[in-house]
Amino acid sequence: MNSPDTRELIQDAVLELMQDTQANRISVVSVIRIANISRSTFYGYYDSVQSVIEDIQETFFREFDDYIRDYMDIPFDDSYFSSPNPSMTAALLYFSKRKRLISTMLSATGYCPNFGLRCRLFIKEGFYERALKERYIKEPDTLGMIYLVGGHFDVFIYCATNDLSMSVEDQAITIYKLMFGPYRPRLVGPAK
Repeated sequence: MNSPDTRELIQDAVLELMQDTQANRISVVSVIRIANISRSTFYGYYDSVQSVIEDIQETFFREFDDYIRDYMDIPFDDSYFSSPNPSMTAALLYFSKRKRLISTMLSATGYCPNFGLRCRLFIKEGFYERALKERYIKEPDTLGMIYLVGGHFDVFIYCATNDLSMSVEDQAITIYKLMFGPYRPRLVGPAK
């Protein structure tokens, strides 16, 4: 019977090894040594080290999709220029909890070539295309605003994976300002 704890132990071992070793050079032997499990236990969960990496990524993207859905459910609100957007704050907290995973997958040694690309595609499909389909956004300026979300993805990752003196709430406000600031007059409407 598969245990979530053992699965997590294997994933943690792979992430630890990826900090010093390129992903394609990690062996099952090194994983089982770090995880302190038997070879048969490893193969009870995974076929290869690559399948562990794929599982880590799939879990990350499945969980991240929930944050995108939450974000898409909250309409533009001028108050988020001064108080944090709850979905963005939750996503930043999620990224902070996954700091090791994200940093490792994007690092020079643990670099997984498809991880960064998948992040960008995930943002593009999640924010852009979902917004277009679900919200029927047709106005060119609003479409441009949606593309800014992807443009600030690197800022989002930087905030979530570095130790900043800024609180998560302040990070959320800053990112919101970067994403929506240029379009604020159009979104808020004319002053009364």
